[in-house]
Amino acid sequence: MLRLLRTVLSLLLPLLLLSACAQWWQVRPYSDFVRAEIKPGDELRIETRDGGRSKLIVQSTEDDRIVGKHRTILLADIVRLEKRAKSPPANPCSPQVPLGCSVPDWAAMLHDSQSRYGDYFYPSCEQHDYCYRHGAATYGMSKNSCDYQFLQDMQAQCHPDDLVKLLFESGGNYAECTAVAMEFYLAVQKRGANRFNSATSSYCEYDGPP
Repeated sequence: MLRLLRTVLSLLLPLLLLSACAQWWQVRPYSDFVRAEIKPGDELRIETRDGGRSKLIVQSTEDDRIVGKHRTILLADIVRLEKRAKSPPANPCSPQVPLGCSVPDWAAMLHDSQSRYGDYFYPSCEQHDYCYRHGAATYGMSKNSCDYQFLQDMQAQCHPDDLVKLLFESGGNYAECTAVAMEFYLAVQKRGANRFNSATSSYCEYDGPP
């Protein structure tokens, strides 16, 4: 039994170390974001509209396409684009302001799940930040519509196609994930009014052309 445990740990440890060094971050498949976030040599995972999935090492990028060694993919054909990196992608709309989930220290201390899901819900929080800063000017979004989209995005993350992703990345389960998503949603509903930029909202096509 001890030998089996050692074997399992020897197999898992390199994967854990690798995941601590780099992970897959979603990149929006629009020209401004691709120019800002993707550079030659980057490793990408790409899903296209025809259902195809592939990995690609970038050689160059153009306004409407990503060029790899053996394949060129048009941005218009991409439905999901991910980049392997040690840190989140750049923010071309307002690079001086960080993106992501803001979990107060007191909340993280009281509820360990708040801290764990703050990392897991990063894609949903990123989208919510873009909506608060640019949604009104670009797409006519209100605070309530940004918040409701935030809840829907988190709920979708709680029900991934790959259950292992939820267990491995959050350490939780469906019920806990859904409960924390509701906590995050209620927090922005109650305390997000001063963060939603309506009068100062700036134009940024973070979801593509309106």
